[in-house]
Amino acid sequence: MGAGTAARTVGRAAGRRRLVRDARILCHVAAAAAALGLLVTFVAGPLGGHFQGSFEDFAVYWRAALAVAHGRDPYLGFRAGSSVVMSGFDYPPPAMLLVWPLALLSHAWAVRAWLWLGLLATLGAAVITCRAILPPSWPRLSLAVLAAAVYAPATYNYWHGQVNPLVFLCLALALRAYVRGDQVACGAFLALGADIKLEPVVLGLLLLRRRWWRGVLAMAVGGLVPLLLAVLLIPGSLATWVRHVLPALARDNGWIYNQSLDGVLSRLVGHSVTHVDAPLALLHGAVLAGDAVLLAVVVWRVRPSARTPLDRAIEFGVAVTAMLLVASIAWIPHYVSLLIPLAVAARLALLPGARHRRLAAAAGALVLVVTAALVPWALAQLTMAQVERLQTTALWWPFLQLSSLPALAALGLLMALARAGPPPPEPATGRPGT
Repeated sequence: MGAGTAARTVGRAAGRRRLVRDARILCHVAAAAAALGLLVTFVAGPLGGHFQGSFEDFAVYWRAALAVAHGRDPYLGFRAGSSVVMSGFDYPPPAMLLVWPLALLSHAWAVRAWLWLGLLATLGAAVITCRAILPPSWPRLSLAVLAAAVYAPATYNYWHGQVNPLVFLCLALALRAYVRGDQVACGAFLALGADIKLEPVVLGLLLLRRRWWRGVLAMAVGGLVPLLLAVLLIPGSLATWVRHVLPALARDNGWIYNQSLDGVLSRLVGHSVTHVDAPLALLHGAVLAGDAVLLAVVVWRVRPSARTPLDRAIEFGVAVTAMLLVASIAWIPHYVSLLIPLAVAARLALLPGARHRRLAAAAGALVLVVTAALVPWALAQLTMAQVERLQTTALWWPFLQLSSLPALAALGLLMALARAGPPPPEPATGRPGT
């Protein structure tokens, strides 16, 4: 009996090793095929004039670049209107410094440059994320390529020319600095992300909670200097953005693609779904209260004392998920940054002894199924004509709630990661506060 049990144990171990080896080979082959697909579609295609992306978001950046190049305020073309989907350049003034160089190129080459910049930023951010979170024994490079080539919120940005890959890159660089205990670099990269979009300001909570005052200072300087440059470049642009753009961005938005907590609660009461409704004080109060709870979860999860790199990665993943949910608007392509908490969930899934690791793994798997499979399928099936017809039927309200599934899955991931943790770390011997 003892010899038979030992033989079965050895056999199972050998079987697991073969399974791991085969999975690694499959991952490498899939990544190579995905990389080839990226090259053909997004490099060879544009060079040959065969790129099929609509690139409507890039058109906004292009017009803003031309406006800045000619000394005009890029926000003068912003239109809030009665539609929940606004038009025109609505990014903070420092983002003008990012798009302005596009005006130095022809339109055709500006399109290619912006597309390749977004592609490289996503690939780079995915590689940095995998190397910062996943162990060296994993096929990290192949997993990063697959994430950049297959994950729907990432690929959506390539086709529409959105700026989210650059924000994702800033977050990934800040993540690497955070797990290494580099305060200044973390604050600087978070500031760069917030210069493009305001949402990364939320991650300043990590610095404050850890009492990383040098990081807080770096984030403040990194935000103020580009702002001053932008104001000097286009005088009056900051005032225009504050008076006309920011209030429109802050209003409640229940459009079906808005996957923030604001979108979930607005759809729950049918508010501002297809057109802008009059403000509801009770709804807005509920949104603010919900946002406050999510931010409190981030503060609760972060510990000021020295922690292991993995625990820091968990903290960062919780903060990134909260950042997306507390935004007034978080479209599906914004969810490319969810690759950070998804990598954390994957790491926890196979970590022996990690607290609540199964819950985190299940929550991560649900987010993957919803955002990488269900959302692309739904977008391919759904037309605006069908949405308009649904408005007149009894299925309209249930349909609105189903459209909140990505945000609800992200909320579940946030809560699961907030409860999860690696095995208790050994007593720290490094510098205090790192």
